[in-house]
Amino acid sequence: MVPTDQRADPRGIVTRSVLDFFRVEPESVRGRSRAFSSREVVELWSGQYDGVTVQVVASTVFNDAGAYRAEDQWRAAHAALNAARAAGASVLFVPSLGTGAYGWPRDTAPINWLYGALDWTKQNELATEEAPWIVICQPGGVGFRTAESWLDALTGERIGLLEQRRWQLEIERPGLAPQTVQAQCDAPLGVAVNPLVRDVPAHSVPVAVHPSIRFVRRKSDLIYNLGTPLNRTAFADGSRVLLFRDATQAMGWVESASTR
Repeated sequence: MVPTDQRADPRGIVTRSVLDFFRVEPESVRGRSRAFSSREVVELWSGQYDGVTVQVVASTVFNDAGAYRAEDQWRAAHAALNAARAAGASVLFVPSLGTGAYGWPRDTAPINWLYGALDWTKQNELATEEAPWIVICQPGGVGFRTAESWLDALTGERIGLLEQRRWQLEIERPGLAPQTVQAQCDAPLGVAVNPLVRDVPAHSVPVAVHPSIRFVRRKSDLIYNLGTPLNRTAFADGSRVLLFRDATQAMGWVESASTR
């Protein structure tokens, strides 16, 4: 599986390197005339390599709004696993979808995809024995360390919570001790952070910020009002959620953190 935009453009760095490995010219691969969604995969090439049948498919974790949404990572996992099972594949190689030039936060993209795979398994328990082995092709750095830590923390109790679609989040607000909370993965952010906003003045409009905001071009993409459902944010299970009394305080923190 390779990551692409919604047109299945084969000219991305990862896609080109995969096609080059199989000696396929990216220019010979057609994208899509219409946009496809995270609920689909698009076949780019299939053939034989060293006696093994290989299929290269494109997956996207984007939407028409151009927003980073956890639910698109989940849907991409479902689509990939459905396609792999239908093709009778024994192994599914998965890179971090949407990171790099596409901008998805490296610390939460792989966790959200893996959560989607776990959800697929829960919904397809009878098909689990036929499901392919998933190999996450995650390069080193923040994404690798975060995904590794998350997997190490997957106790039976934690998996049980995830099967109930409950996330564990670390809420941080300047001047207050961090709090670990649990919330449904489609609940509004306000429900998750409620214990830390009770004393915020009525005239203030609190916002939640993704810690990776320092590394994206459009800062507004990772600042959320508290009515935003978690599944429509870039947060993941285990995420740190930075809470501020308003957008002005949030941007002040971003500017300060960016100069450190």
